[in-house]
Amino acid sequence: MKDNRFPSKEYLENEKIMSFYHNFEDPSIFKNDCCKECKGYCCKKCGCAYYVEDFEDLSFESLKKELEKETISITSVIEMDKIHGQMINNPVLFLRVRNRKRGIIDLFSEKTRCSLLTPDGCPYSLEERPLGAMMLLPKKDHDTLACETLKEVNDITIENWKKHQEVLKRLVKYYTGKPMEERLKEEIRNAIATLAIAIRNNTELKERQLQILEPIKYLNDELTEYTNPHDLTLCKRFSKYMDM
Repeated sequence: MKDNRFPSKEYLENEKIMSFYHNFEDPSIFKNDCCKECKGYCCKKCGCAYYVEDFEDLSFESLKKELEKETISITSVIEMDKIHGQMINNPVLFLRVRNRKRGIIDLFSEKTRCSLLTPDGCPYSLEERPLGAMMLLPKKDHDTLACETLKEVNDITIENWKKHQEVLKRLVKYYTGKPMEERLKEEIRNAIATLAIAIRNNTELKERQLQILEPIKYLNDELTEYTNPHDLTLCKRFSKYMDM
């Protein structure tokens, strides 16, 4: 891990990002009473993302040592584009603080609370936290929490992780014995099957279940190859119903 956790020039040279975050050299902007009030609302939803800049060494052996501390997972975001009427899915691997009851490989699942969250808050000091935590600016809009990470920040972050996909894929293969694409299809199948059971049972879906419905709606046939077609159809129909 790097000692200096502040963002690299790609973030600092972006005028929109800098006008939003003001001055990264003054960490006091990240200390906000609303975090004490909500007691880690965002932390209860999901662990923070790590950025490429968090790591001194992104080699296979170095990342393997970090992962085996059991506080980090390899996860994914699925980019979605429609080209000539066909949905194209591009999974991008990255690292985040491990979620509760999740393992080293957690490519596609319902998000759960950060596994490190304690009754007293985050055990990491400000300087130790992933940049994903630093870039989530705590603020309130009147009495409503309005914590935000800019889309521009997320875009740069994902682009930077794209340069390190091969080493992350090797780690997925090392820990699961399967290529990343196969493991992702299996996790998608399992997530959809679980959601389908809840929908059929008329169970009121939790927020984390509703969040996972959004990407399911746009998954192409390749990524849902292992999924029961009836489960998939049900989830996609339910997702469209929720949008109405």
